[in-house]
Amino acid sequence: MVSWTSGNKKLVTVTSNGKIKAKNKTGKTTITITLASGLTKTIKVTVQKVTYKTSNKKVATVSSKGKIVAKKKGTATVTIKSGSKSIKVKVTVK
Repeated sequence: MVSWTSGNKKLVTVTSNGKIKAKNKTGKTTITITLASGLTKTIKVTVQKVTYKTSNKKVATVSSKGKIVAKKKGTATVTIKSGSKSIKVKVTVK
């Protein structure tokens, strides 16, 4: 048997299977894992906000959860940003 405990349940929750789910807040916390043998380990978790932006709303829109919807033929660049890191993805609608 393994138990999982979040150090801040307002920031992240952990299922009995160990699946970590972030809430709508950002910050740092810990997850404590306890084995049946009594061995305990702690891991650090950082939750950052992820934002999505399209360069051309006439071609493709992107929701706050990252769902891209094609509007008409053309190309657009979707930028995904989390903290100081970002990535750009070219979207082509045919």
